Amino acid sequence: MARVAGIVDEGEWRCERAGEGVIGGRRVETYRAMSDSGRHFVGWIDRERRFALRIKTDDGTTATVENIRDEPQTAALFDIPPGFRKFDPEALIRQIKRSDVWVSEPAPQR
Repeated sequence: MARVAGIVDEGEWRCERAGEGVIGGRRVETYRAMSDSGRHFVGWIDRERRFALRIKTDDGTTATVENIRDEPQTAALFDIPPGFRKFDPEALIRQIKRSDVWVSEPAPQR
């Protein structure tokens, strides 16, 4: 996850269970993630949903998810709005390859 978040320069990260509790009436498990460089985060994970309800960073910033409703979603929520089109990452790569920013790997020297 550190690589995904773009913080790989922070060294190795480790995670440990730090307890349990209740947030908004939901049972949560608390986890602490720490890096070799001393950075740390605390996360409260909803046991049933398996989703973070609260995250606190080492600078004291806290993000909390509230007013979650477990309900069926209508298929229309996933329709592409008029005037939009589906993103095609392969088409983007093909377009970039045709541009002047694409750098091909050099041919092997003999």
